[in-house]
Amino acid sequence: MNPQNPQRYATTQYLLGMGPMPPPTNTEPAVAQLQHTMDQGAFANMGYMAPGPGYAPPQYISQPRDPIPSSQPPSLRESLEHKLDVHVPGPAVQETATTQATAVPPTVLEISIDNIAPEDFLARICARMEIPDGDAQLGWKSSDDLKRDLPKRLSTEDDVKAAFDYFRPILLSKRRQKKIFMEIINLAKPAEKTAAAPKVTETAYRDELNIVKAALACEKHRGHNRWCYVRRDNEKGERYKAKPENERELDDKCTKYPDVFKLDDMEKVAAEREERSKNRKKGNAAPEFHLHMPASMAGIFGDVSNAQPAPKRARDTEDSDNDSDDDAPAVSISDVLSVLHKKMPDLNYPQYEAALRGQGIAYANAVSGFDRDFYVKEIGMVKGAVQEFIKVAKKVAKGKGKKRARVESEHDKEN
Repeated sequence: MNPQNPQRYATTQYLLGMGPMPPPTNTEPAVAQLQHTMDQGAFANMGYMAPGPGYAPPQYISQPRDPIPSSQPPSLRESLEHKLDVHVPGPAVQETATTQATAVPPTVLEISIDNIAPEDFLARICARMEIPDGDAQLGWKSSDDLKRDLPKRLSTEDDVKAAFDYFRPILLSKRRQKKIFMEIINLAKPAEKTAAAPKVTETAYRDELNIVKAALACEKHRGHNRWCYVRRDNEKGERYKAKPENERELDDKCTKYPDVFKLDDMEKVAAEREERSKNRKKGNAAPEFHLHMPASMAGIFGDVSNAQPAPKRARDTEDSDNDSDDDAPAVSISDVLSVLHKKMPDLNYPQYEAALRGQGIAYANAVSGFDRDFYVKEIGMVKGAVQEFIKVAKKVAKGKGKKRARVESEHDKEN
């Protein structure tokens, strides 16, 4: 078939059963009339030239002519309309002290990018987001973009045209199976959250609490959440009798001492609780077991009274070293504090010597018997100084004993 010749193209379609019968050409009626004349015997007797009956045109000539099909089908670009789904976020709701912000789901708009003006497109987007056209700070991303990709600007008409030009070839692609859409992003910063009204309990007694903290603070008895009820000019303290609730006089300046029930009993209970805690940490000694065997089984185990001791090993040497350390004189707590003071003078470790001796910690070997909370609560030591104090005290106590034992052993070898 030659598409350049419509007549042959129509004839081929008719012969293949794909179209109607084509109209006759200019030569076909003349040939048909001549054939009709010959069929009537016009040329049988050459002397007789009488004209035959008139020519009757074929029936198909009077029928209306069907349009000849075009040589080429219409282009796919001209027949396809570009429709794009645009995901527009909902209006932003500002969170206040009484209301809570709620997420509005995005709206999907089906836009024909060939039949909409850029300014109309921006107007529809801003109307859906409930923001003024002049204050809009918009951007867009494709469904193929990653979350970490920055959005492209969508503020002017040129930005809209560039976005439409980006999606046109993607919409025409036949190989693409994943649906493509355009996501609108609001580039404006969200409004700052309105500060919630303070709770009543946060402001009801704030000033009074600060006054109480300042009045009950004690330089000698320091610690977290520890308040001293002892007069600074009277170390022994005073006793206070409990008063009924309706007879108590409120003192907002904190010049009168509070009414506390059974202060002595509270101190006694705290001491007992601490003693029980120490006993749990030390643990109980293992009980002794005595085995009573009958005389008939004595031969099985043999006579253990004459058994020779096993040769000493390195462990026995270490035990002897520990025994020598126990015999060495203990290191005074003042020496430990002086070492720490030379190393870290800003912490002023010598200030805790009186409190340590008051608790019976006069030597370095007694430091390891207490935990960190004890030194913070009872001694008043700052938290940052407790770890180094325990570490150095153990090191000094252990090092002094070993050094003394080593010196004595070398002295024995020389003799």
